[in-house]
Amino acid sequence: MLKQLIGAINAVQTLQNNDVVVAEGSGSTLPVTRSVPDTPSIPRQNRKRRAETDDGLCLPMPGSVDSTDVFINSIPTYTFSYTNVYLTDPQDVSILESEARKLNVTISNVMTEKMPVGQNRYIQHFQVQNRSEKRRMSEECNNKLDWKEKWTLSEIIKDTAMPFFVRNIRFEVPLRFIMYTTKYPTNESYNRVLGNSQCKTRVKSYLADESFINEIEMNLTEKGKKDFHDIIRTTINHFARDAATAVRLANRFLQSK
Repeated sequence: MLKQLIGAINAVQTLQNNDVVVAEGSGSTLPVTRSVPDTPSIPRQNRKRRAETDDGLCLPMPGSVDSTDVFINSIPTYTFSYTNVYLTDPQDVSILESEARKLNVTISNVMTEKMPVGQNRYIQHFQVQNRSEKRRMSEECNNKLDWKEKWTLSEIIKDTAMPFFVRNIRFEVPLRFIMYTTKYPTNESYNRVLGNSQCKTRVKSYLADESFINEIEMNLTEKGKKDFHDIIRTTINHFARDAATAVRLANRFLQSK
């Protein structure tokens, strides 16, 4: 039974991704597709995590959000993301451009994704022109002391929630950030949150919290439901040698999918 379960989870599925929009004039013309490969979207060389001996936390994984799952021409390296922006038209980049101008930054190659939570909320990924613009944008991201609080579920779903700049994150990673920061609200660095949000033992701990997961599921958009499913399947893959955990997670989260 377990072999069949893992085999089904590892099956390659390719589907049209309606959750990603490329802004007109961004220089990208090919249709956007998203595939679910036989391994997680995290690159192979980064999949092994080593726990720190002092506190048992998983180490950050540089580059872990880069993926080969989306193809837009040759995929520009999106440097930053404008998160949780309210849009009635996903092609609209005027708000992003306006906020970038305040920082004396010129944006290009905008790609818009739906947020995993919230109505008409989006993430806009973009490039900047040079190192000085990259530095200014990095300072904008790093100087916000309340950045982690903005990711928590209670804050990010508010109608009054304001968009904010972050280092580039795509696919299911925003939902991982929401889940992790909601469950573990203490102050941490960006890299620490990035690593811990993808740490299998951390993910397992909050998947075991029924009330927490129910609250998350209740607020998911269709995009969020897909991302949540991807997180579950990735977590089951991580626990492939732990039959009891893999079966329990599959029975709880995948039976009705």
